[in-house]
Amino acid sequence: MFKRICRAGLLVALTTIAIVGTEQQAAAVKKPIIIFARSPQSIEPTGLASQNGRQVVVELGGPKVPGFTVTKISASVVVYQESTGAIGMGIWHSPLLGADAPETDTFPVLVHAQGDTCFTGGPAIACYFAEERVKGQVVRTWSLCKEIQLLQLP
Repeated sequence: MFKRICRAGLLVALTTIAIVGTEQQAAAVKKPIIIFARSPQSIEPTGLASQNGRQVVVELGGPKVPGFTVTKISASVVVYQESTGAIGMGIWHSPLLGADAPETDTFPVLVHAQGDTCFTGGPAIACYFAEERVKGQVVRTWSLCKEIQLLQLP
């Protein structure tokens, strides 16, 4: 009789462990969380050149787009100023945003001058080349170029 009770108790214990283990495994399965990212769609008409002309801040604008925690949007920004021969590049990565983030917004990109030339106040061309990746695979690319006006900081 004692053996039957022990076997029955052991069977109940093993069944309980199996059920709890299965529930924990099901809870451990990661489901993608819907979040939002910024998707560049425009370039603001003015940029700011630093006092020494070695950096330019260009603002991109764009809507909030749904994504997952595995979605990454980035943009390479190039600024060229013909009058000085200055060229610079900056890289921007979209932060993950919550549902309460504004629907559209602008975001600054710091562009660093390459070589010995410097930016000054005046016209320039700004371009961005953007890509969206999901789990490391590029799923979309797009680009835009626009003439902008650089304002030199005093």
